[in-house]
Amino acid sequence: MGHWAFLIWLGSLCDVYNNIVLTVFPLLVVIAGTFDFFTYRIPNWINIVIAVSIIPFAILSGMPLEVFVWHVVAGLLAFVVGYLLFAFGVFGGGDAKMIAAAALWVGWDNLIPFGVITAFAGGALAFFMMIWSLIRNEPVVGNVSLLGRIFKKQLKLPYGIAIAAGALMVFPSTWWIQQFV
Repeated sequence: MGHWAFLIWLGSLCDVYNNIVLTVFPLLVVIAGTFDFFTYRIPNWINIVIAVSIIPFAILSGMPLEVFVWHVVAGLLAFVVGYLLFAFGVFGGGDAKMIAAAALWVGWDNLIPFGVITAFAGGALAFFMMIWSLIRNEPVVGNVSLLGRIFKKQLKLPYGIAIAAGALMVFPSTWWIQQFV
């Protein structure tokens, strides 16, 4: 009986671990997106935790080294793209770091869908933020057309929301989820 109890305990421990793996990354990107929404800033500690937490989870999940290397390559490529977007004033620094950290988790195979979904989510975010700022802040201005006011407006976007949306949308097709399906 003691042997069976140990095996049942071990099985429940694996279930707990699987649930932790499946919730840590989504929870962290939601936290980062929420910080960005409320403060227009993503603290470095969140991006560091997202990026570094892949290491123990990869080891404990038995991720093959080749798969891990491709996840790192995805993160590095996303970092370069994020840095360029930051250099051209499209992204903030926290957004560039967040997209790289998230790319570590989504991996090479899901990098393009992650980027496309993030870009579309960012476009939708920009549209809704622009409409919101017009409704909330803009008084009626004499001869200036609505389109003229829209295109003159420089918006500050909490792009971490779009990055979180992209990451959450592709997460079900990542190596992490495929191991448990």
